[in-house]
Amino acid sequence: MRAFEFAAAARAEAPLFRATRRAAEPPPPAAYPVVAELDALAAAYGGRVTFLFLPVYETRRPTHVGETEQIVADTCTARGWSCVSLRAAFPGFTARNASPFGFPNSQYNVGHMNEAGHDATAVLLEAELRRVVARDLL
Repeated sequence: MRAFEFAAAARAEAPLFRATRRAAEPPPPAAYPVVAELDALAAAYGGRVTFLFLPVYETRRPTHVGETEQIVADTCTARGWSCVSLRAAFPGFTARNASPFGFPNSQYNVGHMNEAGHDATAVLLEAELRRVVARDLL
């Protein structure tokens, strides 16, 4: 019978709508080459660098060091590079219930570094640059 032929042909056709099929999971993103980037930056300046790391300020965990920050710190230590992290100032911000980021007319702790953040960064950088100069590394 011709009806059976049509039914068999219909079953053999590719589906027009594949909503029931799951798409393949995308591969995980490749890890960002933090060390390679630091190496390239240091090489561009003949190794005479001071890296400034501006971590995210988490008000509930001001001293928590993230993976990338740890990689930067470890690499700088291993290579003998100067490095400053604004994280050193975070406990002071927490004690004052303040943030180094955001402005009075914006959301708390969101956006650009504010005046207090710039002040804290300047204090940390000054101390590091004095250390570097004292050791004749500059």
